[in-house]
Amino acid sequence: MPRIVVLSFIVVTAAWFGLGGYERWTAPNPRWRLPNGDTIEVLSYENEYGMSVSVSAKAQGLHSLSLTFRASPNDSRRDSGDVLAAAQLLCHWADSLGLSVVHIQPAHAVLFGVVTYYRDFWFHVRAGGSCDAVASHP
Repeated sequence: MPRIVVLSFIVVTAAWFGLGGYERWTAPNPRWRLPNGDTIEVLSYENEYGMSVSVSAKAQGLHSLSLTFRASPNDSRRDSGDVLAAAQLLCHWADSLGLSVVHIQPAHAVLFGVVTYYRDFWFHVRAGGSCDAVASHP
């Protein structure tokens, strides 16, 4: 029994150091200055790959540029402005990468940060880096 405890401790400690240890978990999130003057805390920024299957069994792939940022808890008007300002930046980047879709999610933490919910905003990228907002998932 003591061998299992010692071995488990070694495995957990190795995994913790392998994932970056204390420094990785306490590192601050990057902040981006937006064209509207606000600064957002970026939770994730990545190329996102997805696939959807329609009722007629037709599969469609999706490759988009995705941004998730921490949103203000009580100001949806500010969040909408931040989404549009972030879209200005991301659409230029997506156009330079040859992508046609941008996905932006403001993250709202509620109940003392225990629960987080996201709102989805989708944009179609046009040539030249401008965007058109889309009502739902493309």
